[in-house]
Amino acid sequence: MTHENPEIISRRDLVDYEIQKMLTAELLLQNHILAWSRAAASPQLKETLNSYLGLVRQHIDMMGSFLDKEYIILRSFPNLVMRALVTETDLKLSYCRSAATRDAGLLVNILSVNDYKFSSYNTTAYLADMAGMKNQADIFRKIAENEKEINERFLRLREYATIY
Repeated sequence: MTHENPEIISRRDLVDYEIQKMLTAELLLQNHILAWSRAAASPQLKETLNSYLGLVRQHIDMMGSFLDKEYIILRSFPNLVMRALVTETDLKLSYCRSAATRDAGLLVNILSVNDYKFSSYNTTAYLADMAGMKNQADIFRKIAENEKEINERFLRLREYATIY
C-alpha cells in the first residue's frame, strides 16, 4: 500500500489504513486542544481539555507502538472528517463573542469529536477482529473506552453556569 495510491487488498490492509487515518486525526487534534484550552473561560472546561490532551497523547503512543510492533511503515493518510471537525470548531470559536457562548460552542464541538472517535475506534476494533487481529482489536476497544470516559466528563460540565 503506497500513500500516492493506496491498495487495500486485505482486511489487514484496511485495519492498517484506518489506524493510520486515526493517528493523523489524533495528531491534528493534539495541535488544537491546547489552543482550545486557552480559549475556554471555565476552569472546569480547561482542566478537562488538558486531561483530554493527555489522553490524546496516550492514544498517539499506543498507535505508534502498534505500528512499530506490526512493522507498518507510517504514512500520513489524511483524516478529512477530523479536519472538518477541527475547522468547524475553530470557526465557531471565532464567531463567539462571550465567554459562556464560546465555552458552550467548544463543548458541543468536542462532544462531536468524541462521538466520531468513539465510533471510528470501535469500527477499527471490529475490522481487526475480522482480520484475526484480536490483540490489536483490544487496543482499539481500549481507546474507544477512553473516549467514552472523557465524553462523560465533558457531559458533566453542562452543570456549570459558565458553560450554560
